Amino acid sequence: MIVRRLSFLSGLGMGYVLGARAGHERYDAIASQARRFADRPVVQEAAGLISAQVTALGRRATDTVLGRRSRDRDAGLPGVAAGHAPRAAGSTATWAAGTTTAGNAAARSTG
Repeated sequence: MIVRRLSFLSGLGMGYVLGARAGHERYDAIASQARRFADRPVVQEAAGLISAQVTALGRRATDTVLGRRSRDRDAGLPGVAAGHAPRAAGSTATWAAGTTTAGNAAARSTG
């Protein structure tokens, strides 16, 4: 009985060591393939184009939001203070003051 357990445990240990080594080798192979793919000029060019488009879209969104906030302030809309943009009910976005919807609800319920 003890011989069987010892035999099983030694086999388990060898399997773990060999599996870990094989797993590490496979990881290295996958990482190497990913690096070779990412270093291709076509992939670099595509990544540059996507990055430029995302940057332009982000700037456009920022300009839209900032323009809307300044128009709302200039129009004297109620509840639109300097530095605070209106937001949808239930939003978890953070105000400039650093409070969230959950924080506002907790403040209302305790105060």
